[in-house]
Amino acid sequence: MKGRRAVIVRTILAGLLSASLAAPQRGGVGDQAPWDQTAQAQQITDPKQLCTLEGRVFHAQTGEPVPRVTVTLTGGAGGRGGGGGGMRVARTDEQGRFVIERVPPGSYRLAAERVGFLRQFYGAQSPGGAGAPINLSPGQTVRNLDIRLTPQGVILGSVLDEYGDPVPRATVAAYRAGQQRVSLGVGRAGGAAGQTAATAMTNDIGEYRLAGLTPGQYFVVATAQIARGGRGAFDPAFGGPGRGMAAVSAPAEEDILPTYYPSTLDANSAVPVAVSPGQETGGVTIVLRRGNLFRVQGRVAGAAPDQAAGIRVMLTPRGGLGQYLLGAARAAQVRQDGTFELVRVAPGSYYLIAQSLGRGGGGRGGPQAEGGGAVGRAAVDVANGDVRDVVVTL
Repeated sequence: MKGRRAVIVRTILAGLLSASLAAPQRGGVGDQAPWDQTAQAQQITDPKQLCTLEGRVFHAQTGEPVPRVTVTLTGGAGGRGGGGGGMRVARTDEQGRFVIERVPPGSYRLAAERVGFLRQFYGAQSPGGAGAPINLSPGQTVRNLDIRLTPQGVILGSVLDEYGDPVPRATVAAYRAGQQRVSLGVGRAGGAAGQTAATAMTNDIGEYRLAGLTPGQYFVVATAQIARGGRGAFDPAFGGPGRGMAAVSAPAEEDILPTYYPSTLDANSAVPVAVSPGQETGGVTIVLRRGNLFRVQGRVAGAAPDQAAGIRVMLTPRGGLGQYLLGAARAAQVRQDGTFELVRVAPGSYYLIAQSLGRGGGGRGGPQAEGGGAVGRAAVDVANGDVRDVVVTL
């Protein structure tokens, strides 16, 4: 009996010892999260081969140290700082200092982030840049890894309807201004220009806050979740009250459309908002405007007559931001005779996509979607009237 108790005690003590060794370690400067157990780290048995990184985080404008910054080290395993070797997290102390210890040799990237600031990689010239890799040799200690955090820019404003009443739950987006100006349905493309920078939803009194903006010029666009007025309820997912073959009733002639600051439907009349580091730009009010809505009609070619009813068409704006602003894609089921109609379509440039829902497809040599359905696509531009006789070939 005594021998059995001794075995149990030894087992418990061994478990406690293993748990203590696996517990997170605390550095002398800031807190450190435990290193992910990778194959490379397990292979290193000599502690002298492990590395140490030291640095500080400063305010990019004032030069003051920034405390309580989360510093993340990623990469390793002989790579180029792109992952594969785990992740280590530390926090700066009141003097902005951080230390990351017991790091296996390899190539890493170091990033710092804190609420109210833009994420910054070590070695990057500006926020959002890729930064420079940190290559660690066995046993190396790297010091003076200084990072300067830029305070975020913010755009504040409100969204109103045509009567001056606040619009709750409206979606507001800011995206970088570029030289190219196109219609709202298209969005704005070309490098960094046209990329969505921030999105927000208005509160119960129509106010919004777009945070996390880097310095630059931004266009701001607002769109209502549910349109008000018109001749029928607005169904953003399917373009109107009717769906597919049932969409034969007269659509509403106009509705509230996505509106640029300062309260215009015309992309060429949009005015960019300037954002500086740490600046809160207020008073960006958008009054939602109404615009005409149209129909898109056509037929699907290349499908067997008995397969036409198994084809679905979807109208989605060309350009990533345009698709976001105009909500979910308009869609409808193709009729037995291969024709279709999409109603309540806002002006813009779109792709009309047809897809066979059945496996094996019904197309004659067209591209195949995942699951076997044939897919066809055609460009459609909606300007000042209905669009008819669109042909999409599978």
